Amino acid sequence: MNLSTKTFISIAKLTVVCALLAYVFFRIQWQDSLVIDQGAEQIIVQGEILGSWNQYPVEFKDPQGQIMSISAKQQSTHQVNPGFFTYLKQTNPFWLLLGALAFIVVAMFSAFRWHWLVNSQQLSLNIYQAIRLTWIGIFFNNFVPGQTGGDLVKAYYIAKNSPQKRLTAILTVIADRIIGLSALIIVSLVTVTLFFDRFKEIALTLWFGIIVGTFCAIVLLKRSVRRKLGLSALVKKLPEKVTEQIYNLDTAIRQYHDHKRGVLMWWFFSVINHIINMLGIYALSRSINMGVPATEFLALVPVIFIVSAIPIAPNGWGIGEALFGNLFGQYGAAYLPNNINAQQIMSTRGVALSILFRIMSMFISLFGGLLLLFSKDKLPSTKTDNQTTII
Repeated sequence: MNLSTKTFISIAKLTVVCALLAYVFFRIQWQDSLVIDQGAEQIIVQGEILGSWNQYPVEFKDPQGQIMSISAKQQSTHQVNPGFFTYLKQTNPFWLLLGALAFIVVAMFSAFRWHWLVNSQQLSLNIYQAIRLTWIGIFFNNFVPGQTGGDLVKAYYIAKNSPQKRLTAILTVIADRIIGLSALIIVSLVTVTLFFDRFKEIALTLWFGIIVGTFCAIVLLKRSVRRKLGLSALVKKLPEKVTEQIYNLDTAIRQYHDHKRGVLMWWFFSVINHIINMLGIYALSRSINMGVPATEFLALVPVIFIVSAIPIAPNGWGIGEALFGNLFGQYGAAYLPNNINAQQIMSTRGVALSILFRIMSMFISLFGGLLLLFSKDKLPSTKTDNQTTII
């Protein structure tokens, strides 16, 4: 790839990110407001909420400095709508802590899963190193486009650690991502299928993806299918080095095929792990009193995470906010049936939730930065001929 092509791609990515951030900016309700229902019309007053916005009576100050006290009996005619920063300032610490704990559980599980995938390929990586590299990868997610930057870090280290089996080593990271991604899709797929009338478009898209993914998996794992499709004959016509790498990759994949029970077990636990993750984000939504049930998170957040993995901006910034705002604005508006600005309000809450999740995850990921700073950049390499070499 030449310099001009790289420059064009970088400019294109920057343009997309700027466009997404602009889209998010104009969808957010920044200032607190009060909607007064007078029957024939609704009056919207911009102002400032004094104190808590969800505990009545609510104190609201209008632009002239006049303070109105909204009682619980006035909820039907006086709708208080917090602005973006009001949601963030009034987070509930209990639910915020619960969301953070869920994030840590999910990260630790990912480390244990990758450790098993590495050792099933007879590569040497102890559990401490798996945990260390997983957290370092989470830290690097803040700087690498998409939400797969941590995979690149793990792939680099494990490949460097296994010079004679680099392709196999990298495959462990790919396999880890595939197991996690497929489990994530299943969480959303089951939810949107159970509530098909509400999530029809998402359900049809995910079912199409599952069908295509299943076909690719069959082609990848079944040599007889590859022969019938003529892929085996095509591989033999490729340059010798390329053919050799493909055969090495096939051998590594077969290694997982021979560990079907283990793969299925970790896949099943990955489904549970993703449910914990979604419930953790639901806990964060409770911290800002978003007012959306947990089923919405099991259906929508996996879709957001999958699309956010596209390598455009670091950690999916811009894409995630646009999707959180759009999807929760679209589907969450039903939970504010009597508000004319329901979609904008829920969109604002969705973006606030996305920002809160990112701030929390970035803060926790600093642990990976500390491990990178204070740990030696050394890993025990693959054991060969009863000897161990150190990088």
